[in-house]
Amino acid sequence: MAHKISVTGCPTSLIQDYGKYLTFDMEEKGSPNAPKGVPFQSNAITYTVVLSQKQFKKLNINQEGFS
Repeated sequence: MAHKISVTGCPTSLIQDYGKYLTFDMEEKGSPNAPKGVPFQSNAITYTVVLSQKQFKKLNINQEGFS
């Protein structure tokens, strides 16, 4: 079952085109303030985002200007 998520952060790689799908890496900074009861701070997390061509077209961004 598909789930809808929102990822905030900055792209850290160029778009790789695999025909029907596009991928890029995105980094989200961790929080310096850990929640109460958690003994460590959160570090940066890197995600690999996979989009279909149709999803990318909805962004109204061309691949060359993506950053």
